[in-house]
Amino acid sequence: MKTINTIYTDEKSLKEFLNSHAIPNDEKVLLQIFTGVLDEDYINNMIRSIVNILPKINIIGSSTDGEIIDTEVKSNSTVLSFSIFEETSISIYKIEKFPSCYQTGKHLIKKIENKDDAKAAIVFADGLNTNGEIFLKAFHKYAPHIQIAGGLAGDNATFKKTYIFTKEGVDDSSAIAAVLYNPNLIVNTSFSFGWEEIGKEMTITKSVENRVYTIDDISTTNIYKKYLGKEIEEALPATGIEFPLIINRQGNKIARAVVGKNDDGSLVFAGNIRKGDKVHLGYGNIENILDNRFNLYDNISQYPFESIFIYSCMARKRLLGDEIKNEIVPMSKAAPLSGFFTYGEFYFCDSSSSCDNQLLNQTTTVLTLSESKNSKNNIDEDKKEKKQKAQTIKALSHLISETSKELNLLNNNLKEKIDLEVNKNMQQELRILEQSKMASMGEMMANIAHQWRQPLSSISTVASGVKLNYYTGMVSSDEEMIDNMDLILSKTEYLSNTINTFRDFLKEKKEFKKVVLQDRLDMVFHIIGTSLKDNHIDLKYNYNDLEPLNIEMVVGELDQVIINIINNAKDALTEKNIENGVIDIELFVKDDKATITIEDNAGGIPSHVLPRIFEPYFTTKHQSQGTGLGLHMSYKIITESLNGKLYAKNSNKGAKFTIELPLN
Repeated sequence: MKTINTIYTDEKSLKEFLNSHAIPNDEKVLLQIFTGVLDEDYINNMIRSIVNILPKINIIGSSTDGEIIDTEVKSNSTVLSFSIFEETSISIYKIEKFPSCYQTGKHLIKKIENKDDAKAAIVFADGLNTNGEIFLKAFHKYAPHIQIAGGLAGDNATFKKTYIFTKEGVDDSSAIAAVLYNPNLIVNTSFSFGWEEIGKEMTITKSVENRVYTIDDISTTNIYKKYLGKEIEEALPATGIEFPLIINRQGNKIARAVVGKNDDGSLVFAGNIRKGDKVHLGYGNIENILDNRFNLYDNISQYPFESIFIYSCMARKRLLGDEIKNEIVPMSKAAPLSGFFTYGEFYFCDSSSSCDNQLLNQTTTVLTLSESKNSKNNIDEDKKEKKQKAQTIKALSHLISETSKELNLLNNNLKEKIDLEVNKNMQQELRILEQSKMASMGEMMANIAHQWRQPLSSISTVASGVKLNYYTGMVSSDEEMIDNMDLILSKTEYLSNTINTFRDFLKEKKEFKKVVLQDRLDMVFHIIGTSLKDNHIDLKYNYNDLEPLNIEMVVGELDQVIINIINNAKDALTEKNIENGVIDIELFVKDDKATITIEDNAGGIPSHVLPRIFEPYFTTKHQSQGTGLGLHMSYKIITESLNGKLYAKNSNKGAKFTIELPLN
């Protein structure tokens, strides 16, 4: 085989070129057209001119973001690359767009005749509406042996409309393929990357296929704005292709370039990015990019080749500028070379490997072909670093790379320390919760004791009287005996009901459900009422005029808070020997909130103590009397679980606690 390349200018010059190079009118000629002229009429007229001269020729073509011909990199030109085969048959296939890119790829493959005999396929696809990653999955599943190369069409970074075409001209095709049939055709694909990670590691938090909505719960456009600046963000997607997201998959760095921007802050990338993927912003380290070409040359030189085709990312051209020739020229000296700058590069993964065919970004992918085993060529270049004009840029790239590595290391160490401290705090909170539960249990037992003391005393008195009468012979009348037994039964029934009340309170499932606030307060006052009465404390409350207040909450949590605050008020009143101790409870609605106030007349909380009362382990009681956990846990329950507020102040009578709860 041989490949002959030229720049298209007009039909007359084309005829002269075809005659002087003896391009045959043969079905074994493949013409690849790479054009930066984004004019549908221009493309169709050019194709008609070619087909009029060579009606049997096979044609596939793509619009570009730059064209490659031998030693030159062009813009807004049209490159014609004629490959003349001797033993290789060629078939051209095209497919319209299907609902999914996977279906598009699947139906394109279904069109391929004698698929098992196909050796390679050069494939071009629409650059703005094709999810290249999903498209290539179909090739890997239904034609894993076909070595695929090519890429997504470009449109000079305008991101408005790309074109792919065959000898029939431009139409609504979504993808086209030139399939090569020859069991002895020597095919090799290779690529060079060189982009590096910059900045901190981030996590994709919302995405659908190749559309990314948020990164670290921030809109994707705002991520670009935050780390790369307002100017870069405003110029997306054009600037985004120079700063891709880099993902580590199966140990390989894969870049995903921006190809679309949406009003909701999401960005469309040339391939899929999954929720949970760890990503970095990427940048082109010029030194790395140019150094990587030597590995590319070594790979290419392992196989015979007669023609070289390059499908390279537009970002490389825009970053490297004229230096892109340093990557291309050595290859062009070894064989005829042509290609274009794409919006995504197709790379073949051998069916025996663990990876799928890959959509690459930011790479130079190379396809070499040969019909002869003896066409062994070497790509020679001095591997010593040549001093180029970009020394300053290289130095800055190196500085950024090293700084990013150090920041990532520091960030990882900091994250480990934070995780450790968070775990410690969680363990501490669990210990506090357990101690609070034990303290609450002790208070509950005290309340039971208060509830039982008077009934037990009455039962004891009656039983002792009956026993004394029996031993002294003073037998009571039947009526008196029945009255005594009724009294004992009444008191035991009260004890039983009391136990049921406490048992129901303690065994209530801690589940989230809607309750009537007044009913919960009634239960609390019944539980704690006797204890207050025994300590000569008057509990005053009145909310009978209120409509039932329905609130969704975890059952039992609010009860614990109110019991704790009332117990604290009781302790303050008894310790200060307050005569006529009173605890006033008010319930009212204000600003769509249910507000509960609990006020005592014990004189208030010392001003130096008041700001600290909700701190863990802070208490003014003797160690044997208090742990300092009650108010701390009460504050956490109200603010975190019930989404409310709890605060305290001193009134003209004493301490006044206020609980505010949002009404549902």
